[in-house]
Amino acid sequence: MCFCLFLGVLISVKLYLVPHHRKKDLNTELVIMSLFDTVFIIDFVFTIVFIVAAHKKNHQLLRIYYKYGLVSFVMIFLLCLVLTGIDIFNNFYIIALKDIINIVTFGAAVIIFNLYLLSMIRSEILKLENNTQLAFVNHVTDPQRYVENGVNV
Repeated sequence: MCFCLFLGVLISVKLYLVPHHRKKDLNTELVIMSLFDTVFIIDFVFTIVFIVAAHKKNHQLLRIYYKYGLVSFVMIFLLCLVLTGIDIFNNFYIIALKDIINIVTFGAAVIIFNLYLLSMIRSEILKLENNTQLAFVNHVTDPQRYVENGVNV
């Protein structure tokens, strides 16, 4: 999740800065980069929480990370939509069909990966809350003996 959030924010910043590369404003870049650093630090802290929760099998900490994952997923998705929409609306550059296909394909891959990760975390939370840890029991203590052509096998 850390990688996806980091990558999502990085792509969002790139989508915003690419059409504005001629209009470099130091204040805008400083605000965007400080926002980027803040989001990265928050994500790093929550990733540490996730690692500790998964190791200790603490379902409360996993639930906190799950809620954080849902919120960050929605925020990154909306941020990408808004920044792409602003770029298209302002017509700073003409987006080629190839660029649109690349953006949609990459965005769909990130969304699918995040949804998969969140579903795995949710299933782990449910498993830990129900205390249904898997246990395999061998009910056969003695191997069965077969007779073939009058010979025990």
